[in-house]
Amino acid sequence: EIIDGDDIPDHIKYRTIHSETKQKRLQEILDEFESEIIKNKWNELQDMNLVAKNLNIHRTTLMRKINKLNLHLK
Repeated sequence: EIIDGDDIPDHIKYRTIHSETKQKRLQEILDEFESEIIKNKWNELQDMNLVAKNLNIHRTTLMRKINKLNLHLK
């Protein structure tokens, strides 16, 4: 499955740039975006193998991203 605009949360898709966002580095913005995508896919699928497959990344890459982003998925 391909990620498209419907997979992007509305609060990110329609977010306007505020003064606080202007101060963020690109990596912080990308990390927030990536976190939201991973959390949404986790909530939808509840299986690391399926999430990785759905995002078209290797499972170890997904785990590395989860650790780097300090995500706590239940």
